[in-house]
Amino acid sequence: MIPHRRFTTRVVAGKDQFRQWQNAMAPLMELHWPAARSPSDTCVVDAGTFDLGPLLIVAGRFDGVFARRSKDTIRQGCFDHLLLVFLRQGSIIGKLAGESIRMSAGTGLIGSLASPLELSIDSTEVISIVFERDACPELAATIDRFTNTVLSDRMSSFIGAFLSSIVLQLPNLSAADAPTIVNSIAAFIDACLAQSAARTTDPRVTIWATQFKLACKCINEHLSSLTLTPALVARAAGVSLRQLYYLFECQGGVVKYIRRRRLQACHAAIADPHEPRRIQTIAYSYGFSDPAQFSKAFRAEFGYSPRDARATPARWRLPPERPRTIIEWFARAPLIVGGRLRARTSKMHGATRNAD
Repeated sequence: MIPHRRFTTRVVAGKDQFRQWQNAMAPLMELHWPAARSPSDTCVVDAGTFDLGPLLIVAGRFDGVFARRSKDTIRQGCFDHLLLVFLRQGSIIGKLAGESIRMSAGTGLIGSLASPLELSIDSTEVISIVFERDACPELAATIDRFTNTVLSDRMSSFIGAFLSSIVLQLPNLSAADAPTIVNSIAAFIDACLAQSAARTTDPRVTIWATQFKLACKCINEHLSSLTLTPALVARAAGVSLRQLYYLFECQGGVVKYIRRRRLQACHAAIADPHEPRRIQTIAYSYGFSDPAQFSKAFRAEFGYSPRDARATPARWRLPPERPRTIIEWFARAPLIVGGRLRARTSKMHGATRNAD
């Protein structure tokens, strides 16, 4: 059987349900009751998670809340994960990455746990796919082009039907089926987004998408190499430098994309409590030879300094160790296993564009 867990607030008294959900979600975002409700009101949450290795599928129903994810929360969470969300019921309105967003039932969204948000969320039923960027580099390369994007009605319908069918089948599948499911999901998402990017029947778009993926694969494989240059990436993708610059135009250019991926890798290492290397050593390993310039670039990218990223407040130092991926985080939340509540293993406070 595919490893799965269930989170529910039904096992505690109604007046404590919101606090339980609020504490469990604290590493990812702040939750607040809507103004019309009281913290003592019931807050029913029922969610199941299926661990497919590089992918985590979450399906459940959630009472309405106001959610906020600040840059400070992002820094302390350090979850470099992308997600695909399909809203089966309910509505969401607010701001994602500084841009207005509005979702209704039947809408899909591609987002990132590294994006700030302020959202008013109605009572919802949701299916989400969450994955660590480094665990699925090729899929991440495709999704990166659509991060913080609300999908069109047609694309949302395709993805929603596919995810709903997957969720129905997961309880009947074995762990041996997981790689096939992951490959199927990745291929389906890749095909949908490639089609969405096209907005035309021009066959060149498919070729460009393939070239972009090859280029990103090369970048991810050579992040710590001094030989990583636009020329190397162009050769790996089989394109000219001029075509390479075109492929990365929406990313601000290939040089900027490489710099951003290296900064993300530095951030992950600096914030890792198990990483013994000094900040300067980590920066140098990813091609940043000037400490002052690295600190300036780091702050411009994340809104805080490398020292801030490493100096995690004591309230976030969790026994026995802090979760390093979203899958580990879900594993530590309060769970219902075999009809009984499993004790927590930690004291964890517990401009959007449309794609056609």
